[in-house]
Amino acid sequence: MKYIEAPNFGGPEVLRLIEAETPRQGEAMLLVEVQASGVNYADVMARSGFYPTITKAPFVLGFEVAGIVREVGTCVEDFKAGDSVAAITPAGGGYATHVVIPAATAIPVPNHLEPALATTLLMQGATAYIALDQAQVKNGDVVMITAAAPRSDRDHSGRGTGSRSERVGQHVPDGSLRDEHPEHHPESSAAAALVGRAGALA
Repeated sequence: MKYIEAPNFGGPEVLRLIEAETPRQGEAMLLVEVQASGVNYADVMARSGFYPTITKAPFVLGFEVAGIVREVGTCVEDFKAGDSVAAITPAGGGYATHVVIPAATAIPVPNHLEPALATTLLMQGATAYIALDQAQVKNGDVVMITAAAPRSDRDHSGRGTGSRSERVGQHVPDGSLRDEHPEHHPESSAAAALVGRAGALA
């Protein structure tokens, strides 16, 4: 496997590409081949030495991933090799070709949902979900969202929590974060479900 390591805290110049043996999963773990890894301001803070869950170097950056399950632990019942999953990795490790995650934290990803989109729905989506849920937003409410960057259905770059809040807010009928007509737009409905699961795990 390959991964990006920060051997010391500092600027982007400290990052190093490392090759190592692919890790093995434990009994309740999944080995995931990473197809997409989120890039967030949290990565900048971690690399600079200011992120609470990263207290020492060296460490592997990346706090969210989406990919394909390649191996499952002997105690895992809900996933099998070949499944598409996404996960938040609080201790880092996402900037890699492979990552081992607890099966309990894995979120199933529908086949029609692109891995790059799935990663943008994790930390940013969960933050948006929790904020709107805590605000008890209901159908008909007007919500001001700052920094909601323009979006394209094909380009998932440049989308932060503001953009995610805008999209999550579109799935708030009758006071709940769900979609009234999932059959009309399955990708949006799948995305909303993934955000809700990430919010529940956060």
